[in-house]
Amino acid sequence: MWKLFLTKYNGVPLMLENGWSSSGDLQLLFTDSASHSKFCCGVYFNGAWTILQWQEKWAESEILSDITYLEMVPIALACCLWKERLCSLKNQFQQ
Repeated sequence: MWKLFLTKYNGVPLMLENGWSSSGDLQLLFTDSASHSKFCCGVYFNGAWTILQWQEKWAESEILSDITYLEMVPIALACCLWKERLCSLKNQFQQ
């Protein structure tokens, strides 16, 4: 069984860290969003950063009035951008 497992193993650990990680543990992971249609969201992680402009069609919808959704967008962006560094951690995002 181990011989078969080792030939198919992709190198990704299946076990998560024991404790929860916070932004301090993650070497400065910060996100923020603005609810105005001319603004965007931003993500900073350990010296790297990016912004994401809101879509113009959101100005005519109720999306920009839902700050909960707007705050989740940069968190999802951070997870996509830095997934290799975040994948084995149990991440806790706080306000």
